[in-house]
Amino acid sequence: MFLIPSICLSQSNSIDSLKKLLPTLEVRSRIDCLNKLSAGYYINVLSETYRNVQTDTAIWFALQADNESVKIDYDKGIAEALLNFGEIARYRNDFSAAENYLLQSIPMFEKIQIRFGY
Repeated sequence: MFLIPSICLSQSNSIDSLKKLLPTLEVRSRIDCLNKLSAGYYINVLSETYRNVQTDTAIWFALQADNESVKIDYDKGIAEALLNFGEIARYRNDFSAAENYLLQSIPMFEKIQIRFGY
């Protein structure tokens, strides 16, 4: 019974911590943080109720991560941003867009040899 509020609180604390850390980070670390922030806003710990899902904010962070990754050709950042876009589209029930983004992310994750992404 006490587990759900503590999970929500820890998710909120994690987002707050990442937001405070973001201005101090540079280049790749900043991009990784932006992607984590994006995921933090769409990962839904209470999936049956869809509470705490903020897809607009998640998109905003994913867009920043993607734009900055493209500028420096950071494949990991691009792959994670695509994964975020796909998951956000899934939460919005736009399964066609979700499939498109997730399929784009697969070769990126393969290229950088990270299996958790796909």
